Amino acid sequence: MCNSTPHSTTGKTPGELFYGRQFRDKLPNAIDSEYGKLDEHVRDRDHIMKEPGKQREDRKRRATDTSVPPYV
Repeated sequence: MCNSTPHSTTGKTPGELFYGRQFRDKLPNAIDSEYGKLDEHVRDRDHIMKEPGKQREDRKRRATDTSVPPYV
């Protein structure tokens, strides 16, 4: 079945994230997941997993926080 491998960042399969349910597969799944807070949980985990990479790239590029004056 296509899109049935969990992604390392989200911990869910693309099919689960897109359709909001778990698909039947040829192999039984031992994990019984709860879909009540799925979207919120996935977004939080995605942000947490991406933050170290963002910090590393900002340091590498010497990114600075620029403040634009309100009168410009």
